[in-house]
Amino acid sequence: MENNSDKTCIITEWNALEGAKAGLARGDKRFIIDRRSEHNERGGDVSYNDKLTDLMALSFLADMETEARIESDAETVYIVSGIRKSYYDFLMEIDGRKEQGPEGDAGRLALPYEEGARFSVLSWEERSEGVSVAGADPELTDAVLTHSYPVHTGFSFTPGKDAVIAVRRGRLLVIVERNCCK
Repeated sequence: MENNSDKTCIITEWNALEGAKAGLARGDKRFIIDRRSEHNERGGDVSYNDKLTDLMALSFLADMETEARIESDAETVYIVSGIRKSYYDFLMEIDGRKEQGPEGDAGRLALPYEEGARFSVLSWEERSEGVSVAGADPELTDAVLTHSYPVHTGFSFTPGKDAVIAVRRGRLLVIVERNCCK
């Protein structure tokens, strides 16, 4: 694990959760779980079990409201958080009326254009609402994604444009695959 002056924790050891906890204890706010071949003793060979463990560490870091991603030779993985279900479903009595909790801002992720790359957007929770994807083919506006109905998983970047992914409620798993569409 390495820490640099901009409070980014780069985790290269295989127990990403322990590295994340150590970085949080230091006050780091940005995390990269680095699985690129030049940064690990396995030469980029990551097992399915290791990938799942990394996803759980990424989810933990999203819960801690940090900026985090997993980097490998072939892909980059993010979690984008909107308002969490337990928060927005809370109803409170105000003047004899039931009102839903505040909406707040949507979670957003800007993906820089990468030639030959594509990306998938999946719900990381049972249901994610208000999902929008701009700067991609196809684009989405105010969609609902669920575990069992992902809508679309093979987005292409609009040539020369950055993509923006947003979610109002729930959490999204975003996977960018490099060099797959050249």
